[in-house]
Amino acid sequence: MYGLYQRLRQVTPSPLPIWVIPAHVPGHWTMVAVDRAEHIIRFHDSFPGRAHSEDDEWKIREEVVALLGIVGEASPEKWVWISETVSAHNICI
Repeated sequence: MYGLYQRLRQVTPSPLPIWVIPAHVPGHWTMVAVDRAEHIIRFHDSFPGRAHSEDDEWKIREEVVALLGIVGEASPEKWVWISETVSAHNICI
């Protein structure tokens, strides 16, 4: 983790107002959308009822908060975390 931390400190954050971050949990991909202008983090999970999904969300939340701290965004208490779970059967492509 230390090496990753050192490399991330050298990265210039994207000026885009919304970051879309894929987040892998065991056997499943989720998505995090970080709205930098509104200080809102939206967590999207298409399989919310699977075993350990709440634990996985908390781990991702901790990692996103750490990432925001590394790139110099506002302190964690200024951000709102919103879980947006949608059944995989309701996703249209």
